Amino acid sequence: MNNETITETSEQNNKKLLDPKIDAVFQILFSKNNLDITKALLSAILGLEIKQLTNKTLSLDLNKILDRTYPLDKIGVLDLRAQINNEIELDLEMQMLNKEALIERILWYWSKMYSSQLSSGDDYPKLKKTIEILIVNEPIPKLETIEKPCTKWHIREEELCSFVLTNKLEIIIIELPKVKQAFLEKPESLLYQWM
Repeated sequence: MNNETITETSEQNNKKLLDPKIDAVFQILFSKNNLDITKALLSAILGLEIKQLTNKTLSLDLNKILDRTYPLDKIGVLDLRAQINNEIELDLEMQMLNKEALIERILWYWSKMYSSQLSSGDDYPKLKKTIEILIVNEPIPKLETIEKPCTKWHIREEELCSFVLTNKLEIIIIELPKVKQAFLEKPESLLYQWM
C-alpha cells in the first residue's frame, strides 16, 4: 500500500457522523423509509415482537402534532408517534437537554395521546394501552438514586406497590449516561446495544 492510499483511507475514516440524538436526524433515521430500523428499536425497548407498525408520524407530516380542542390549547409536537400491533399507541421522545418540567411534559403528551383515541359516542373500552418513551441525554435529577438506565412507570396502589391499577398507562425513561456501565455488565442486552 502506498502513502497516497493510506492518506485517502485515513481521511475516509475521519468523516463525522450525524448525531442521531438531534431531533431532525432522529426523525429522519426513524422515518417511513426505515420501518425495519424503527421496529427493531421499539422491539428492543419494549421487549415484544412488533408484527405491525402503523406509522402516524414517520412520514414527517403534521400528524405528530397533538390534537387541540380549543384554539388557545397548548401545542405538542411529538418526535415519533406510532401504533404497534393495532393494540398500543406510542410516542418516543429524544431529549438532548434536561428541560424544566420534563416529567410533567411527558405526562401531558401521554394524556393527550390517550384522550385523543375516543370520539363522541365511543365506548371507553376502545382506549388502547398508551406508552410514552423518553430517551434523555442527561441524567434526570429525580432519578439519580436509581442505577439502572431504563425505568418503567405505572399507576400503583400506594401501600400495595405490586398492585397495578391498569396496564393502559406506561412511561419508559431511558437515561443515556447510565447505559455505558449497564452495557459493560450486560453486553448481550439489545436495549443497551441500541442505546
